[in-house]
Amino acid sequence: MSNYRPKYEIGDIIRQHKQVVIEAGYLNAHKKKVFTNLANCKTAVLGYHQDKCDNPECSYEHYSYNGYRNRHFPKCNGLKKEKWLIDREADLFAH
Repeated sequence: MSNYRPKYEIGDIIRQHKQVVIEAGYLNAHKKKVFTNLANCKTAVLGYHQDKCDNPECSYEHYSYNGYRNRHFPKCNGLKKEKWLIDREADLFAH
């Protein structure tokens, strides 16, 4: 697993401009909720979880912010979505 983080992520951009966009009045209630959820995803607002190695001789620990697990959010369920697509493709070609 890589620790690579791009210079800019969509969540960073949304958080930086969130207030301006909301105050501009472009978003209806549903879009405002999604926009706010995108801003909060993978931040301290949602808390965090700890990953630990199962090996008793290993002291590896890593803390990660929680996400919304929304299928539309690439950082929350992007890998799960990709796996689902690969599995469906395999189903198509298996017959």
